[in-house]
Amino acid sequence: MYDDRGPWDGGSLAWGREASTFTFDGIEGQGEAHTSSPGAKYDYGSTVFTCGDHYLAMSIRHASVMAGDMRENLIALTQSALPWLCQDQPIPGLGKTMEQARPYYAYPTPLPSPTPTNTPNNPDN
Repeated sequence: MYDDRGPWDGGSLAWGREASTFTFDGIEGQGEAHTSSPGAKYDYGSTVFTCGDHYLAMSIRHASVMAGDMRENLIALTQSALPWLCQDQPIPGLGKTMEQARPYYAYPTPLPSPTPTNTPNNPDN
């Protein structure tokens, strides 16, 4: 995340009425799922899993073309990405870790350090 917005703030993920959270044993991270109710007219959903300052966001529309449970399928896809998302392993086909592949604009902007006032060595006093 490169600013104060989270992955759900961008507006590109499908929101369903059924909200839930999920985790994986042995992984420090938190997941959130928003999926449509089973049998709903509009079948869509999204998941976001966050590890530190990395996250994976997935969204599906028209889940009726998918075999199985949409939420469980999105969580299983997330689990398959855990080695490079959360465990510093190289991304398959890229050969770089998430940190190495991070684009320059995705680093937090450092805050300037405050200038001390009223100190003996400060020439601005």
